[in-house]
Amino acid sequence: MIFQGLPLFWQVWFYGTLLIVLYVLFWKVNLFLHSRRWQDEQEQLRQTHPGRFCWVFLVPALNEEITIERTVRNLLELPIIHRKVVVIDDASDDQTPHILDGITHPALHVIRRDFPQAQQGKARSLNQAWRWTHQWIKEERWKPEETLICVVDADGYMDREAPDVVERYFQDPQIGGMQLQVRIYNRSHPLTWLQDLEFAVFGDLFQAGRSCWRSACLGGSGQINRLSALDSVQEGDGPWMDRLTEDQDLSMRLLIRGWQMVHSNRVQVHQQGLSRLRPLLKQRTRWAQGNLEIVGLCRQLWGAPISRWAKWELTGFVVSPLLQICVGIALAGAIGLALFDEVDPIPSSPWMACLFALLAFSGVSLGLYCRARGDSWKTPFLLIPYLMYTWILWPVLIRASLRIILKRNSWSKTEREALAPGKA
Repeated sequence: MIFQGLPLFWQVWFYGTLLIVLYVLFWKVNLFLHSRRWQDEQEQLRQTHPGRFCWVFLVPALNEEITIERTVRNLLELPIIHRKVVVIDDASDDQTPHILDGITHPALHVIRRDFPQAQQGKARSLNQAWRWTHQWIKEERWKPEETLICVVDADGYMDREAPDVVERYFQDPQIGGMQLQVRIYNRSHPLTWLQDLEFAVFGDLFQAGRSCWRSACLGGSGQINRLSALDSVQEGDGPWMDRLTEDQDLSMRLLIRGWQMVHSNRVQVHQQGLSRLRPLLKQRTRWAQGNLEIVGLCRQLWGAPISRWAKWELTGFVVSPLLQICVGIALAGAIGLALFDEVDPIPSSPWMACLFALLAFSGVSLGLYCRARGDSWKTPFLLIPYLMYTWILWPVLIRASLRIILKRNSWSKTEREALAPGKA
């Protein structure tokens, strides 16, 4: 018995936590093996014919004077034959409207939202742009299945190669959505560098592995959806629901509807990171709470036409905040037993110590190995700072749980930071 001699409550809790850790490790090993396959599959994509698709970029904007001009100009300069850049100005009271008025381009269209309808959430802004898009493509004689809707946050910009790569995926009529690899461009600060590392691990391990099952998730900026796929999940005012993480909710409903979802590691969308801890914790609290909001969709997910592996993995991902809370309580209990009851909750056998270290670090190491790609020697050097970063974010789980209990679902937009000289 591993935990023999401990109080019965803690024995049960530690064994339950051990099962969680084993499940998560198995989940990550499986993703790792499939992520290697996805890297090979991406090299086999066929060239598409330029101009086959019409692109509509949706840019929600609320007081984005710092970054909006660069974002819009980047989207207008991408090598795309047929495009429309739709900025949804959600009653900004800074210089955002003035900056947009100063950009004259036939492909730019600005939707102004005014009170009392304004500032009611990102989903409502996107849904209004979705309705406008249907009117526009009807006039331009484009079909919904030939129209790609790309959401880009007002601090983001895309690689010039992205349109060509994206269109290769959408040659498959079953592909309903795709997510680009997210990178942090202001990663000179330790905290933003760690956020960039976090996104890279998520993309190169989780999203790449899921793409083999065609069950990748959308992630805010850099999400591309076929308009006909969005139409198939319309509820109420449009396809986006009023959720704290409307992108994750949309991903689940598209999979439930039978659409396939993939992720590209070859091209990126670049966005700002947060260099201060407090705004970062607020942002991640919203993400964790948003995950828990859509737990109810897991039951429908099990009826979706996707791999059983994908169903298990996505279910675990959605409830991961709860699993992390269980692990955190176990860790706190182990420390408390060691300090106050003078009981060693972990067996002192060298073999058992090695086993617990393997369970603790191997999952994270797999993600960092994927991130390092050809430079696998970097993995050990990334391990300690990345583990410290993940533990810094533990208060997010407590705060998200309390907000759910108290039925609080309001949120404030992510703060922007001034661009470095030459980046405006």
